[in-house]
Amino acid sequence: VMLVIGWCQILSPEVLRTANIVIGAHASLLPEGKGNAPVNWAIIKGRERTGNTLIKLDEGVDTGEIVAQENFSIAYEDTCATLYEKVAQSNRSMLLRTLGAIQEGRFRTRSQPKSKEELWPRRRPEDGRLDWQSSSRQVYDMVRALTRPYPGAYTHVDQKKVKIWRASEVEFEGSPGSIVVRDG
Repeated sequence: VMLVIGWCQILSPEVLRTANIVIGAHASLLPEGKGNAPVNWAIIKGRERTGNTLIKLDEGVDTGEIVAQENFSIAYEDTCATLYEKVAQSNRSMLLRTLGAIQEGRFRTRSQPKSKEELWPRRRPEDGRLDWQSSSRQVYDMVRALTRPYPGAYTHVDQKKVKIWRASEVEFEGSPGSIVVRDG
C-alpha cells in the first residue's frame, strides 16, 4: 500500500505500479473540488461545507475511485489553517479505517459520481490581490483563505504592497477600499 498525501503532481504510471494499492487524500468532497487548492477555493467560493476524500489514485486528475469520505462544516471564523486541521483529523480517521479494512480483506471502493465541474485552478501569490469592489464577505473570505501558511491577501497603500493576515466584517460609511483606521 502506498499513501500519497499533499501531492501537487500527477503520479506517473510507473510510480502507480509500484504498489498494489495507491491511495491519495484530496481535501474536498470529490467530485466537487477537483484540481488545485481545494481548501483555499472552498473558502474563497463561500462554501459552508467541504470535506476530504481518499481515492485510489489513477492517471487522471482526482478521478480515482472513492475509498472514503468525510464532510465537515466551514465555520465563519475558519481560515485555511483551521480547515487544514479538520482535513488532517479526517485523514487520520479515514486512513485508520481504510488500513484496517485492507488488513482484514474488506477493502472496497466506489466510482465517483459523474460531474461536469471544471478543475479548480492553481493559485499563485499574485492571485491574492484584494478587489475592493467585491462585497465585504468576499474580501473577508479571500483574507481567511490566503492567510498563513499561505502568502497572504494583499493590497497597495501609497504604492507599497501591504499584506492582510486577518480581517473582520464591520458596518461603516465610506467607499470600498478606503482606510478607516490606520495604525502606525
